[in-house]
Formats: sequence, C-alpha cells, structure tokens
Amino acid sequence: MANVTAAGFLDSPALTPPDGVIPNFSNPPNMNDYAFATLWICASLSSIVVALRIYTRFFLLKSPHLGDYVLVIAWALYLTEIGFIYKVGEKPGLFVHQWDIRVRDLPDFLHLSFLATELFIAFSSMIKTAICLEWLHLFCPTGHHNFVFWASWLVLWVNAILCVITTILDNIACTPYERKWNILLPGSCNRIDTPTLFMINGTFNLVIDVAIFIIPQKTIWSLNLPARMKLGTSTVFAIGLFACGAAAGRLIMTIKTATSKPVGDITYSFSPVVVCGLVEGLCGILVLCLPALPKLFGAMNAAQIIVSIRSWSPITRLQRSKEDPQTLWPSSHEFQHINRPGSQSPSKESGDPKHITYDSYPRLETAILRTTSFGAEESYDVDVAKRIHQTRHPWF
Repeated sequence: MANVTAAGFLDSPALTPPDGVIPNFSNPPNMNDYAFATLWICASLSSIVVALRIYTRFFLLKSPHLGDYVLVIAWALYLTEIGFIYKVGEKPGLFVHQWDIRVRDLPDFLHLSFLATELFIAFSSMIKTAICLEWLHLFCPTGHHNFVFWASWLVLWVNAILCVITTILDNIACTPYERKWNILLPGSCNRIDTPTLFMINGTFNLVIDVAIFIIPQKTIWSLNLPARMKLGTSTVFAIGLFACGAAAGRLIMTIKTATSKPVGDITYSFSPVVVCGLVEGLCGILVLCLPALPKLFGAMNAAQIIVSIRSWSPITRLQRSKEDPQTLWPSSHEFQHINRPGSQSPSKESGDPKHITYDSYPRLETAILRTTSFGAEESYDVDVAKRIHQTRHPWF
C-alpha cells in the first residue's frame, strides 16, 4: 500500500492547481514556439558577430587583446546556457505552469534550471569583464589614468566579486548538495535565503549594466568629430540600453517570484527570467562586437566581398568546369614552340600542329604588355598614438 501511495504521489501535480483548473500532463499549454525562436535568434546572432570580431582581431588586424579571449569564453558559456534552456523547453517546456508537471519530473527541471542559472552567472560576469577590458583598450590605449580607466576597473572588480560571492552562496544553500534540485531527498535549503540572494544579485547586475553604458558616453561626445559620427558611434554603444532594460525586466520578475506568497509556480516564473537574461546577454555581446565591424568592412570593399561570394558559388565553379581551356589560351607546352617575329621555327614540318609562329597566332583584343614593380618603405612613429589619442580612437 505504501508503494502505491508513493507512486501516486510521484504522478500527482507538482503544485496544487487553482480552482477549476485541470492539470494537463500530456500536452501542457506553453510558449515554446516563441521561446525557441528567441533561443535561435540569440544563438545565431551572437555567433555571427563573435565570429566576425574574432576574424577581425585575430586574422585581419592580428592584434587581439585580453578582452577578445574573455569574449570567446563568455560566448562558449552563453551557447552552453542556451543548450540547457533548450533541454528545458523539450521537457517539460517553457512557460509551463507547475501544476501541469508531475512531481517525478520536477527534479529534472530544477537540475537543468540550476545549471542554466550557474552558467548565466558566469557568462554575465565574463561578458561584462570583456566589455570593461574593451573600454580600457579603446579609451585608455596609453594607460592614462582618466575617468574611464578608474570607472572600468571599479566595475570590473565589483562584477567579479559579485559573481564569486553569488556562485558560492548559491551552491552552499542546501544540505545535501543534491537537495538543490532534488526535492524528494531528505534535507533542507535553509543555509541561504536564495530568493533574497538573487534579488540582490539582480540589483547589482542592473547597476553594473547602467554603469557600463554611461562610462564611455562622455569620452565619445568629447571627441573632435562631426555630430553625425558621434551620434552613430553612441548609437552602437546605446544597445547597452536594451541590456539595461532586459536586466530591469529580469529583476522585476525575480522580485515578483521571490515575494509571492506562497512561493510557487517556479517552472513558469523561470521562463521570463531566463528569456530576459538571454536578451541581456545578447545585447552585451553586440555592444562588444559591433564596434569592431567597421574595421572589417573598411578593409574589405564591396567589390572584394562580391568577388569572394561569387568564387564560393557552386554555380560559378560549375561554369568554370564546363569551359574548354584550349579555346581561351594555349596550354603551357604549346608556349614552348611559339616563335618570335622573324625567328625560324626549329621544325620545318609545316603540318606540325605545334609549329606555331608569333605572327600566325590569333591576336587578342587585350593583353598584358608590360608589368611594373614598385618598392615602398614604411616607418612608424612610436609617439603618434599619444598625439592623436585625444581626437581619435581605435574603433574609427
């Protein structure tokens, strides 16, 4: 009888449904379509801009700095987080109410959400660190101790300390450790008030996002540049405003979940928090990567891009394979028997197909008649960066 009771408990709803609501375990209402679209957009767009920045920094300019390596790590964490969220979407689903989930399925959801949360904390810290390092690289290339220098280092260290403290406290909250996600185990999670911890973390996170957005604005608008260029540059960085908005939304949802009495429906409240976190992370990646793209497109003009695309095209390769090279230009071995005007052919046999004189060969409309080589010397003034620092920055 005890076994029957235990089995019945495991198959019961993970949360008591509201009056008049019947749990739907087989096909619970959800918003997976919208959530999966958000996941794919975040994964695709972040991968594209990160790949372009990596190519620009590592291969085109050959001048990566510490922030680029931190970006690669942050991007890997971001994609891994998206993978765990996708697993949540497969089962039980995103934006699914807890009463539409069986008790036996709740530990799997809690485990995936716990891993996704830990990855987000690490990613958020890494991407903010990379942005602060980028501010130092762009606005303090000579190590000048100005406002940007001190503000960036302050935000960097506060962000790192916040990440470490939050991660440690969240991981020691429960006894035993597995009780963090397996509510069926005996034990407790009374060591740390986790909802309060994440409200504090979200508040600091929002303040850091706002600070990262504000830090470069004064320098941008003090540059000796046309107003249009200032506005364009500031607009690129203003993507950070969307990050601030997403961080604010995440904080609001966290507070709403933590202060609701009784605390419940965590499967549903997890979804808007995590979606806001993904949007915030994407904005952070865009803020870091977009300023590097003008250098890429400045080095590659439109004609080069079109030629490259056409050279990759399978249609172009097929057309080339169908062309007969003998009708375009003689083969290399035929050149060995082409004689200059007035010279005698080594062969006296007029019927020899390889007996070709220069005058008898068909003339082309155009030909390369002369080539010229140029030599250039390049010198570098080691002090030039200091002289132009007040008027230009590396992202122009």
